[in-house]
Amino acid sequence: MKLILASFAAVIILYLSVSFVLSIPTETKEFYERLQPRNQPIQTETTEPEFRNELYKKASFIPQANYTIDALLLHKKKYYRGLEAKVIPWDYALGWGIMSDPESLKGLKIGQVMRFYRYSWKWDYPIPQTQIRDNSANCHLIPASKNLLKVIKKIKKGDTIRINGFLVNVSLEGKRPWVWKTSMIRTDDGAGACETIYVKSIVWKEKLYE
Repeated sequence: MKLILASFAAVIILYLSVSFVLSIPTETKEFYERLQPRNQPIQTETTEPEFRNELYKKASFIPQANYTIDALLLHKKKYYRGLEAKVIPWDYALGWGIMSDPESLKGLKIGQVMRFYRYSWKWDYPIPQTQIRDNSANCHLIPASKNLLKVIKKIKKGDTIRINGFLVNVSLEGKRPWVWKTSMIRTDDGAGACETIYVKSIVWKEKLYE
């Protein structure tokens, strides 16, 4: 009996060890350029045509703009249900400009639900709500690779990151086909105000991941 229990324990330890190793993302290279979360995101025109990714069998992606953002991760949430969760598994609430300043964020409470993010302070708002709106966003993330998915899982609240990719509209196929549209401006709020980012690379902890 002791031998069986010891063997079972060894199998469990091996499984956990392998699972841990497989969950570690592979870096492309070291990245020592200083990130600039106080700056505004960079959005430029793109001529990239609609494309597909073999990771997502029932979706195609329609690039609307090139997009690079240095930001502070304010909160993150994983979604599980629906076809959209298979394509867009994670939402990040990102802050830049004044919303990346730790002093300005003291007392901030953030929650994410139903693909939106909500915020409140324990006391009066320390900065105008228009600045909060214009310097933060709930972003739907579509990792271009399994490696990037691992990174997105690992990044923690309070980390400063750079995301590079496309703002995309997503054409979802199924019993009820529909197009998930991205926001194209930083000054909107409410339904349709979230950026949908097809993530081609991430810089995190002085490493570039693709």
